[in-house]
Amino acid sequence: MDDDYVRVEQEGAKLKLNQVFAYVNVKKIDDIDILLPRSRHNNEPRTLSSLDLSIDDAIWILDSLRELFSISDNNEQKRLMTMLLLEWGRDRIYNWFRGSQHHARQSIKLRTTIGDFSRPEDRRGNKPLDNQIELAVYNFYTSGEISRETSYKKQVIHPSPSRTPIPLRFLHLTIGETFEQFKMKYPNMEIGRSKFFSLRPTWVRERTPHESYVEIQNSVSWSIWKKLNSRYELLHLTGIFRALLEEIDDLWPNFITHSFHTREQRDYIALIKEKSSITTFAVVQQATIFTVYIRIGEEHRNLVIISDYLAHDTRFVYSGQKIIIDFLRKEYPNIFKINYVSDGASAHFKNKHNIHNLTHHHQDFQIEASCSFSSSGHGKGPCDGVGAVVKSTTTQHLLKDGSNASFSTSKQFFEWCVEKNDRMVVARSRRMEASNWSSTYMFEPNHPLEVRWLSADVINNEFENRLMPRWNLLFSK
Repeated sequence: MDDDYVRVEQEGAKLKLNQVFAYVNVKKIDDIDILLPRSRHNNEPRTLSSLDLSIDDAIWILDSLRELFSISDNNEQKRLMTMLLLEWGRDRIYNWFRGSQHHARQSIKLRTTIGDFSRPEDRRGNKPLDNQIELAVYNFYTSGEISRETSYKKQVIHPSPSRTPIPLRFLHLTIGETFEQFKMKYPNMEIGRSKFFSLRPTWVRERTPHESYVEIQNSVSWSIWKKLNSRYELLHLTGIFRALLEEIDDLWPNFITHSFHTREQRDYIALIKEKSSITTFAVVQQATIFTVYIRIGEEHRNLVIISDYLAHDTRFVYSGQKIIIDFLRKEYPNIFKINYVSDGASAHFKNKHNIHNLTHHHQDFQIEASCSFSSSGHGKGPCDGVGAVVKSTTTQHLLKDGSNASFSTSKQFFEWCVEKNDRMVVARSRRMEASNWSSTYMFEPNHPLEVRWLSADVINNEFENRLMPRWNLLFSK
């Protein structure tokens, strides 16, 4: 149709609208164009040359826009659809983006009511949980002070979609007590109990007590460790039920004290890890002195020391510390303090010789150090996991290749471990957002296990030349 016919139609529409407006006491309009949708095009169409774009560049940008649409969530897809022309209509909009008619319809409604690039308003009563709160809950569940990793290598699950094996973790407290601990640590985060329970990772489990019952009878039997003649022996006792209750009541103060020490030490170790940075770190040694877990800020390293020295004593600890410090000086030259965290084994850790060596630590190694001991029954830790990896890998190797693959000497076992771990990987947390990953710290490739050899001759020489004269002075005072 020509322009004259369009103008006549518009004038007729204006006349009818003014008649309606007069009936409802609304001001008349003089120009019908103010009621018509405005096109995004200017009077003079723009060209690619005015945008300094080639046809190939424009096609690549449009294809990237479609790809962005395909990986976006529902709300973001509706938002992206609002950039297209109203004149296209619903069918052309969803066909170009390869979306849905519902999204196209909602995008047209958003653009006409709110504007371009507007987001749909969530009018539900319960607002979606913030991503930062979800991440805080995940990190809380998987932290060492809330749950511990299993030491049984077969206790793993394969969660979807990656199906990567993840070892199980067990909560130290009940799920209700864990929620109360979270509220105490993060009082400003608003989250309900049921939502907190639902965010628990599938590999974090509650401790399931054995199904048992107590049948109250006049005569009962129980077992207890007793110290007899400087030795602890397991005694099997029989008596009345009241005697059992009195026995439990006598041991209750010791249990409360032990529980308090365990929790306080666990919180202190967690505080050391939290304050750890690129210039300070914590070395966690547990159960066996052959495995070392090193934590430097968000990064961690695993060190395995293999030796033909068979005694578990302070001599080995001192020589092992030299290997640890040499490794750290090479990899992290800016470190100025070491925090040693170990169990309370008196044979090699918690004794006067090791404490005396700690007072000479700065003199021997030119670096400050502190030492913390965990209570007995504290559970498994990273060092146990490192040892489990070494033993599990060795067991599979021997079962696969038979007796011909057996090791005749400890040195041969060390050489096999070095060869097995002769590859580079990049350690990274299981759940870390990409934005934080690129802007904080890029970890350097390293070996999954750093394997070092410590000869018995070296240990004996260091004892005769350094430790024995020092300890003799200690006894003479």
